[in-house]
Amino acid sequence: MEWESPTKVTELRLFLGLANYYRRFIKDYSSITVPLTDLLKKARAWEWTDECQAAFDRLKQVVTDEPVLALPCYEKSFEVETDASDFAIGGVLMQDGHPIAFESRKLSDVERRYTYATFIPAKKDCPAEEATRLFMKHVVKYWGVPTTIVSDRDPRFTGRFWTELFKLLGTSLNFSTSLHPQTDGQTERLHNILRHKDVHKGFTRRYEGPFQILQRVGNVAYKVELPKKLKLHPVFHVSMLKPFQEDKQDPSRAESSRAPIGAKAAYDQDVEQILADRVVRKRWCKPKREYLIKWKGLPESEASWEPAEDLWQFTKQIEAFYAEDATRASPE
Repeated sequence: MEWESPTKVTELRLFLGLANYYRRFIKDYSSITVPLTDLLKKARAWEWTDECQAAFDRLKQVVTDEPVLALPCYEKSFEVETDASDFAIGGVLMQDGHPIAFESRKLSDVERRYTYATFIPAKKDCPAEEATRLFMKHVVKYWGVPTTIVSDRDPRFTGRFWTELFKLLGTSLNFSTSLHPQTDGQTERLHNILRHKDVHKGFTRRYEGPFQILQRVGNVAYKVELPKKLKLHPVFHVSMLKPFQEDKQDPSRAESSRAPIGAKAAYDQDVEQILADRVVRKRWCKPKREYLIKWKGLPESEASWEPAEDLWQFTKQIEAFYAEDATRASPE
């Protein structure tokens, strides 16, 4: 095939337009054309390198070669072989070991950054031994021993056995904290999705409250007094608000035990006991109360100080702590 090497983008587009017509007859078409298609990007300056010339010559060769594709027989079974790399994916439709058609596509910049998620069904109280077996079966079996694991402070991962095991395997255990959820942002996002997988939208509460109206903002919006645990902007359009009608016969009917929409639970494990409390005072900052938390399944030596605003889902334990503290302080 006599075709001079292109000297500008328009000439390269003409050549690739012709070659693209025969892509179904060319194996690994997208992988071959990667150096050429990169020159078509807007922010890319024209630079015809040796790699581009090699891809250009290779593409001219495969376009002019006689295809060895077989005609399909629809009475026989078909086979599909796939292949993937860091920049392209492809597949071959085969029958009796002979190729019938090729298909390939270059991956976009966004697709190259895609991640893989593995969902393993297990019971909520899954013991450490079962978690180990599932981890080996569904993760290590296919991907090998990971070099780094980012996890919350679950007792099954913070135990001495797991810590020493991963140390011997050469795996680094990185635990996320309540104040830095971005440490494991992808997992946190998936957790929010999985929590609603079995919830039908028709059975969810459409309104939360009641909340006090603080002021009117403009003509069609109001500022509402929201609790700190709700990570929402306090100004709402009037169409999203409605008056609260108290049920005088059963005032608790409007209450809900679940977390409000927009509230984010800071901890996945349970609080076994609150050991102490303190008020942290810093210059130019408001005083903040913290509690010394003994986590369920962990020894008392691993208790940690946590801010009160992040412990909103453990109000019963906080009330029990103050009730017990008042009992100890009362004179006999």
